[in-house]
Amino acid sequence: MGLLNIAYIFLYSACAVYLPVPSEAPMFWFPSLPRSTVLIVCALGKGAGAYVMFWSGDRFRQTALFEKVTDWFHSAMDYVGILDKWLSFLRWIDRLIQRYGLWGFLLVMSIPGVPMKTPIYSVSVLRISGPKFALAVMAGTVVRNSVVYGGYLLSRMLR
Repeated sequence: MGLLNIAYIFLYSACAVYLPVPSEAPMFWFPSLPRSTVLIVCALGKGAGAYVMFWSGDRFRQTALFEKVTDWFHSAMDYVGILDKWLSFLRWIDRLIQRYGLWGFLLVMSIPGVPMKTPIYSVSVLRISGPKFALAVMAGTVVRNSVVYGGYLLSRMLR
């Protein structure tokens, strides 16, 4: 049963790169497993899912369709007035990652509340190495999940 739970946590975390699910959720599930095991498996799953995204983005970037999609996306962003604040936040994430590279990406991945999918999608089309990318996702997942779970434990202690 423990191995099945670990497999579930790994797959859930890998899919959290693509699906709109909270990646920190497994930290609160499976009370029979040590939190350190859950944290490591979350990091490995998220790193594996992000690497698949990175690999896909790298392949997509090499196609002619990529230019058309990015041109369309930039022109579509000019017409969207309601989402200006959100788009400026996403642009800030992109600029941070482009300016500081891996360290900017690691920072964004570590902050609870900042969407993880946006930086993963952004970096998937930039030119950094896949292993560094996956390691940054794993490290960011460890920090982020630890902060969220630590906040939960602290709130329980303060009751």
